[in-house]
Formats: sequence, C-alpha cells, structure tokens
Amino acid sequence: MERALRAVGYEVAVVHQREGLVKAMDESSPALLLIGETFNNENGIEIAKAELERFPTLPILCLPKKIRPAR
Repeated sequence: MERALRAVGYEVAVVHQREGLVKAMDESSPALLLIGETFNNENGIEIAKAELERFPTLPILCLPKKIRPAR
C-alpha cells in the first residue's frame, strides 16, 4: 500500500505505535488515515474513533487483517 501511494505522488508516514500516530497527526495535515484492524495490539476501530474526534473531516479507512477474495 505504501509503495502504491508513493508511486502516485502521496507523501506517506508509517507508524507502528499509538504515540507515533499521535505525533505524526499533530505534525501534519493528513489527507487520509489508514489503520490496520489491529494496531500494536489495539483495536483499529477504537483508534479511528479517537482520531475522528480530533479530526472530524479526515477520511479514515480501517483495513481488515485479511481481505477475503470475492466468490
């Protein structure tokens, strides 16, 4: 995902801990936030809710651990 976004001109920040996420969000103006289903053993949905309270207009996508193929 990171490589694809960079290839089309997006600046990408990758963090693996909640503290890093908070810092990155405070220091930038993100256009999109992608969160894995589990983020350092935290619930991605709960993290998304917290960030949405801080940034109410920010698009946020929570990605599942495994995407199931279409049948």
